[in-house]
Amino acid sequence: MILRVLVFYLPFLLALAVKSNATLSFGVAWVGCILILFFSMSRFMIGSPTVLLKPMRPMVTTNFIFSTYMSLSSIFYFLDINGYYFFTEKEFFVPDLKMIELAVEAQIVYCLAQASYATGLVLGYRHEVYSPYIVTSTNMSKLTIKFTFGLFVLGFLAKLIPGMSQFSVLFLQLSLVASTLSLTLAVVERKTIIIIITLGLFLSNQVNALLSGWKESVIVPFLLLGINLFPFYKKLIAIGLPILMVTIFYFIPTFNETIRANAWSGETTSEVAAQLALEKLKNRDEEEMDKTNWSFLTNRLSEIGMLCIYIAEVPSRIDYYGFEIIGQGFMNIVPRFFYPNKPIIESLVMERVVNIGVVDASSIVSAKPQTVADAYITGGYFAIVCVFIAIGLIISWCSNKSEYLFGGYTYGAALIYTGLFQIFWRGNCFEFLFNSIFWGIFTMYGLHKLGKKLGIIKEINT
Repeated sequence: MILRVLVFYLPFLLALAVKSNATLSFGVAWVGCILILFFSMSRFMIGSPTVLLKPMRPMVTTNFIFSTYMSLSSIFYFLDINGYYFFTEKEFFVPDLKMIELAVEAQIVYCLAQASYATGLVLGYRHEVYSPYIVTSTNMSKLTIKFTFGLFVLGFLAKLIPGMSQFSVLFLQLSLVASTLSLTLAVVERKTIIIIITLGLFLSNQVNALLSGWKESVIVPFLLLGINLFPFYKKLIAIGLPILMVTIFYFIPTFNETIRANAWSGETTSEVAAQLALEKLKNRDEEEMDKTNWSFLTNRLSEIGMLCIYIAEVPSRIDYYGFEIIGQGFMNIVPRFFYPNKPIIESLVMERVVNIGVVDASSIVSAKPQTVADAYITGGYFAIVCVFIAIGLIISWCSNKSEYLFGGYTYGAALIYTGLFQIFWRGNCFEFLFNSIFWGIFTMYGLHKLGKKLGIIKEINT
């Protein structure tokens, strides 16, 4: 296995070897990321022909979403700085060679991160996870509805207690995952009444998500539903889900831009802003929508533009941070109750962002670096390898442990792992990543104890 994963690093080495040709080097690193992604899930690498039958395991969903966001969405930015608008070349455009050089180096960094991440996932992968526990109910869809409302209540109560806001977020996130899982189970079990209830919950969540102005809130439930249904309706989901995602990505940037411009500014209510957004889509200007969508694809879908700034400044102007950011990550795990003088973590993060020059000190925008950026400024290529192998191993461990504690895949990987560790889908700066991982694991064990106490989970033969 150790020798096999070395194959993951060939695209990185090849991209370095042809670095004198910017376009070729970027292309090798970008295509290499695609090959690493799919090769990591192959039967040759993990020896499992059934990996897609349990798609909420990290080898499939987390791997695909995180890799796409981190290392593949960069293609639009690269096309943009080379003078392309979608796939049409602009006339009289003069590329900035320095920007292209930085983008190539950033993609090479992504390729190395992708290879290291895949290494950790493969080394931590288990075909089957033995669990000494079972969920006592045989009516899975009905039980999952109970989980949905129970977790929602826990999230609401946690929100009322000072210092418990993080647990509130985790419980509410779990509740959302449970609601989509209950709809999946109801469809598979063909229980009409439960389908009606869970579909109502799903549509209600989607309406609230649209009014919020956050793209992820709209996209994630559809992804969860489609991925959970895939093992049962392979052809339908394989064709329908990509079409649905493309449709959402076409309309949602314009819709959300209108919501934010009106509701977020306080000019109107969310409902009125939604009406304005729908009216704008109805009378849409195709050229204006194309500009909005291209801006979304080149600037907001990918973090490569920001990574280029980090690469330009570190270590040429600012030395690598070493263990400083890692130390701040572990410090953030400690609750403020036990550490009253703990610095404001958001401010600590923004200090390095401002010092490196990603945003101006007077800016009110939060621009936290993503995991790959923090790994790079910690110690260059070496830190990238160490950090992303560790992340891949931790992700695998969290999923495996959730299946062990909650009786298998359905309530382990598809509910608990997916609900508590969605931060792995996009990553975050070290301070927030370390905190989320630690308290996610803490919550996982807490829910296991609660489930045993309530008789929902019991040990086999006891």
